Amino acid sequence: LEFTGLVHQAVIDIYRSSAQAAERSWQPIELARRHGWDDEPAAGTAYSILATSLVWQGRPEEAEPWVQRAERTVRAEAEPATAVGVYYVRGLLELARGRDADALAAFLAAERLAGRLAAPHQLVPRVRAVLVHALVRLGETERAEEVLANLGERGRDRGEVRIATAVLRLAQDDPDAALAALAPVLDGTGP
Repeated sequence: LEFTGLVHQAVIDIYRSSAQAAERSWQPIELARRHGWDDEPAAGTAYSILATSLVWQGRPEEAEPWVQRAERTVRAEAEPATAVGVYYVRGLLELARGRDADALAAFLAAERLAGRLAAPHQLVPRVRAVLVHALVRLGETERAEEVLANLGERGRDRGEVRIATAVLRLAQDDPDAALAALAPVLDGTGP
């Protein structure tokens, strides 16, 4: 119960502060190590949180071993929700390294798995936002446009999706549309 609570708190922290999430993820990682749970899916979630926070801090080389540990713990067919998170962090890592095709493959795998879940997964909008980034980097602006169109109005209102939209509009040489997409985020009226 303590372990689950620690992992849950680290998940919450990842959306507030990547440094705080990294710090908090060490607690369940250490607890898992002490009890021999290193290869359990719950430990994989803690590894994913640490890896995500390291990537967001611009430390991809430090994140790589944690992503690998997370990948070893998760069986997509048995734990699809956890696997979505692992594919997401793998994609973030590859995007940070400039390996855009590898990032795209990871994000597409995350999206496919998310489609098999009974309930919507909290990472899906984030996965789609970074999927747009990868597509734009690969020059696939039409596919990026399709991803955004399939999000629906509510999905396109999220901050990370607005940023992805702005990236796409800049790639399309439309800075005014990029600024319009970001306006609610910049003025504080949007999420």
